[in-house]
Amino acid sequence: MPHEARLIAVSQRVVPVEGRGEIRDALDQAWTHWLASMGLLCLPVPNALEDRAGELLVVSGACGVILSGGNNLAMPVYDGVPDGLIEDDAFASRDRTEAALVRTAIARGLPVLGCCRGTQFLHAFFGGRLQRLGAEPVRHIARNHAVDVVADATSSTLARLSTPASLEVNSFHQFGIAEDALPPCLRCVARSPGDSTIEAFRHLNHPIVGVMWHPERSNPAAGFDRRLAESLFLSTNTC
Repeated sequence: MPHEARLIAVSQRVVPVEGRGEIRDALDQAWTHWLASMGLLCLPVPNALEDRAGELLVVSGACGVILSGGNNLAMPVYDGVPDGLIEDDAFASRDRTEAALVRTAIARGLPVLGCCRGTQFLHAFFGGRLQRLGAEPVRHIARNHAVDVVADATSSTLARLSTPASLEVNSFHQFGIAEDALPPCLRCVARSPGDSTIEAFRHLNHPIVGVMWHPERSNPAAGFDRRLAESLFLSTNTC
């Protein structure tokens, strides 16, 4: 490898196992392979740690955080839903674990990449709300679609990426971020041209980026995703 391997902490999906009385954490092996292709080592974070997940981040010496996909948020942040709560496939332990990771990453200046559900969590963590997306005019579940990159969204994290004016990305989400719903601390990086929902954002003060697609899966934007990860996790001196 051209550089010393760096450890990246990755949050996991919660998966109850019917008939066994077990609640398991799960992470697609594709994350390990994707990170390894850049010389990065994957550290899956157990959701049972909850508020102590930040300690794992510190003790392990991880150089960054990825908030992966899967599950709904357990926080009451869904517009148009009674009490703002989605009870199906939602686990407060995962919300608390990811909150501890983000708080610790901010305190230590570590980069964070949110992906799909991870991006929705970051949006909610900083005070935003989510909306259910319909099938028209853009379907966001299990299909590829175009996103337009915002011209003035570059930052020290993104400026190196030679970002094109548009990307085609994969999409697996039923909830999204309205164009006017971003908290003041977040800046839109890309939006869906069909319905103007936010597809990517960055934090104005911290190396935090969220994308509504899955870099670890087959993706037309694979080159951009790789450059983004390298910019976040390999171009900084956080370790």
